Amino acid sequence: FNLITSTIKNMKKSMALLAFPCRRYRKIHHLNNICRNMETVNINVSIVKCVRSFCSTSKTIPFKLTDIGEGIAEVELMKWFVKEGETINAFDRLCEVQSDKATVEITSRYAGLITKVHHAEGDIVKVGSTLVDIQQKVSTPIQLVSPQNNSTPPTSSSKLQHPSQQIKQHQPVINQNPTTFQDSNPHGTVTTPAVRKLAKENNIDLRLIKGTGPNNRILKEDILNLISSSPTPQKTSPSSPTPHTTPNTPPTVSTSSIPRPKAHSLNSNGIQRVPIRGVKRLMLQSMTKALQVPHLTYGDEIVMDNLITLRELMNSEFTKRFASNGSQKQKSLSYLPLFLKITSVCLQSFPILNATLSEDLTEMLYHSSHNIGVAMASPQGLIVPVIRDVQNKSVFEITQDLNRLMGAAQSNTLNESHFTGGTFTLSNIGSIGGTYMVPVVVVPQVAIGAFGKVQVVPRYTSNPLSGNSTPQPVSIMNVSWSADHRVIDGATMAQFSNQWKILVENPSRMLSDLR
Repeated sequence: FNLITSTIKNMKKSMALLAFPCRRYRKIHHLNNICRNMETVNINVSIVKCVRSFCSTSKTIPFKLTDIGEGIAEVELMKWFVKEGETINAFDRLCEVQSDKATVEITSRYAGLITKVHHAEGDIVKVGSTLVDIQQKVSTPIQLVSPQNNSTPPTSSSKLQHPSQQIKQHQPVINQNPTTFQDSNPHGTVTTPAVRKLAKENNIDLRLIKGTGPNNRILKEDILNLISSSPTPQKTSPSSPTPHTTPNTPPTVSTSSIPRPKAHSLNSNGIQRVPIRGVKRLMLQSMTKALQVPHLTYGDEIVMDNLITLRELMNSEFTKRFASNGSQKQKSLSYLPLFLKITSVCLQSFPILNATLSEDLTEMLYHSSHNIGVAMASPQGLIVPVIRDVQNKSVFEITQDLNRLMGAAQSNTLNESHFTGGTFTLSNIGSIGGTYMVPVVVVPQVAIGAFGKVQVVPRYTSNPLSGNSTPQPVSIMNVSWSADHRVIDGATMAQFSNQWKILVENPSRMLSDLR
């Protein structure tokens, strides 16, 4: 708005220009009254400085997918929690994305109206791409300023105050003029850059906030509590007539414009094209990289009779432990925790199998912790979460970790920390079926093992008294090992398998190696 001139005529013209934005608040009659009084007296028009009106404007903020770490350049958009036309608050969930590491929920940094959704579920989204457009409403003060050369005393008309001035006395912290916000720290305000950014986005003056953190540090909670407790500016005051206001109705946005996954219909040749998404896409990328590595595979046959007896002895004690810990789903001890512990014992003698290759393939990285990944099926597909520090855990603790991971896998609540840092991998495919398999190494690891199903088959055993061999029913399980043949030779893999076989067939010998 232009400066109001010293003449009543020009001032009336300026007021006429202000009529439209102020009409929604029915405050224009205040300005007209002031102008009529100015016709009879020579008034200092600087009084008009105290007359304000607020016009509601809006701005659209493109919310972009930021870098979520680990060098991830793109993600798959799995699920939307919002749609066009919805109003959201800060920190509300926007969508769920999946990288080659884990599934992550993206939350909003802004409150406002979702005006556009840029991607459909199943799309591949690059880091830096816009996810949604968020419309925010901004209250912009319109300051009426006049020349300063008129010094005539004000009249009684200047006692009229706009309601915004009265409200300002009750809101000393929220700065209604974004242009006057100070991001500097002139008075020694102690806080973090993230808190300063949040305060700046909400036009909050940090100098007027008393922090609740150590050394009066201003925490994010202080800003959020202030935002939630600050009164909403009212458009009326007790001294002024109650205007008839119209509620601000958000613009209607058709939800038909929301991108939807494309339907996969049959073409003229009877072929249906379906994009590879989700866990299948990640498995495609992982296996393509893994099968560029030359593999060696070694298999053997394991007699399970003694381990079956040990498992039956341990089951009664484990049932009591699980019941005391509130676990009702675990009915008995499975073989997998025992296999994990035996594998860890063997890795102490073969640390090269617990190593990983550096990215430039110039070094072997030996790990003191046995972080063993376990391949398991989930509603989303094959996943390999990691059980950490197996060398320091009991069989009972390993079982608890397995139960937690399996529960999280079924509910799709595993995050990136559950998948990173693995040094060895095991696959218990035999719980589904099958005897022999060729497991694929999980790069940059150098070895992996897979177990077939346990089956009772006839085997010849020697009778020490007669010296004759007679067929006996024996519980047999086949085990297969694969290794990166660039750094692991067949002899090393065979020696590791032999020691593993000895401990499974004679589990009491493992006691000497337990820590």
